[in-house]
Amino acid sequence: MDLITWSWVFLIIYIGGMLAIGVVGQRKVKHADDFATARGSYGPVFLAFAFAATTASGATFLGSPALGYEWGLASQWGNVLYPTGVYLGV
Repeated sequence: MDLITWSWVFLIIYIGGMLAIGVVGQRKVKHADDFATARGSYGPVFLAFAFAATTASGATFLGSPALGYEWGLASQWGNVLYPTGVYLGV
């Protein structure tokens, strides 16, 4: 098979897998609160890391292009050091 055929095969497998995960998840979640709060099953350490990852990701994808435009290659030090500082700060 050529590359286009393999691409379609993997795309169909991926979509089928995502639909299967969605059906299984839909059966486990009974109310909107179950989805939003995960029934309170996450502890403070997990939530702290999730918050740190969200902050680092937002800063990387939104702030880095602006800093790169303004400061050039020197701004890439922030991309390396900022997530480290966020994780150590948590």
